[in-house]
Amino acid sequence: MFYRLVFALAVIILLIPLPLAAQDLVEDCTTDMLAEQLTRFDQLLADASAALEEDDPIAALDTLTLLRAHLATLDATCWGFVFEDDAATVLGPVYLPVGLYRVTVTTPGFFIADTETLSGTCGPAGWGGLFNITRDRATTGAETVFRVEEPCTFLILTSNVSEPYTLSFEALTP
Repeated sequence: MFYRLVFALAVIILLIPLPLAAQDLVEDCTTDMLAEQLTRFDQLLADASAALEEDDPIAALDTLTLLRAHLATLDATCWGFVFEDDAATVLGPVYLPVGLYRVTVTTPGFFIADTETLSGTCGPAGWGGLFNITRDRATTGAETVFRVEEPCTFLILTSNVSEPYTLSFEALTP
């Protein structure tokens, strides 16, 4: 019973920091796909519970980390790769499959974003970070290209945020 309570609290804590947001579900987010993902979540939760019953908290936490990445990917699939905020935050983890992506930021204020790769090979094409925007330079959007050479999980580190922003990833290649 104690392990289930701790486990339930851990899952809730893992869900809170996922900042993905958008207005409508995207077409790829079907009832069948969600049902399949819930089955996968059930399996991951069972694996984490089994690890706790075997007194292996590291394995349980590793499984919860995998669950969190899986949830972030599901959010991105269903809501789109869109982030909105008005403060400097760490977004993600974000998972992207191989491809080329257009990254757009819209804000009337200052905005800096960089990425920290957790696994795989990915990053902004060209030199430097993802964005370094000064006031009034992205009111209608600023764009860059993000290249994923092998499936990649990464964090987006935002700083110098002075106004609300919208940051989006759009796949350019399948």
